[in-house]
Amino acid sequence: MTNPTSQSTSADSVEVTRLSCGYPTGLLGLPGSSPSLSWQLAASTPGLEQTAYEIQCSSDEGFQGGLSSTGEITSNLQLEMDAPGGELASREIRYYRVRVQTSLGWTNWSQALQYEAGLLTGDEFVGEAIGDDSSHSKPATLLRKEFEVSSKPHCARLYATGHGLFEFSVNGIQV
Repeated sequence: MTNPTSQSTSADSVEVTRLSCGYPTGLLGLPGSSPSLSWQLAASTPGLEQTAYEIQCSSDEGFQGGLSSTGEITSNLQLEMDAPGGELASREIRYYRVRVQTSLGWTNWSQALQYEAGLLTGDEFVGEAIGDDSSHSKPATLLRKEFEVSSKPHCARLYATGHGLFEFSVNGIQV
């Protein structure tokens, strides 16, 4: 495998675009524990074709930790390619990027694609019912839980479901 940061300057006119995993960008809690990736090429040279690709996987967006790679694979395929890194655990977040080789050389790495696995096993779907059994003719019950956080959180997830419509807010801001 070549140095992932080395690139051919002649490939600057080719770009890997639209890296996707088959789901709309921005979705959280995706099904499946091993994504398939697809991408497109944008080139200023007509008829330019991919001859090889490499996919990298990391636990962080900067591709510094937990790096895994397919290595350089000779192929012109760009649809539903198996991502490296093995199966994800429930709620695990991984980042993927792709570079390709053409007759002009290797492209830069694509923009990173974030993939966040959902709850993958049935025993993880647990919860405690809250509220009351109010009928549809009564106003909805306002449920409130106060808590303090000792430090500013980096991120948070709220897993919730309900029989009908509901809204969640934190400190008066809808989430």
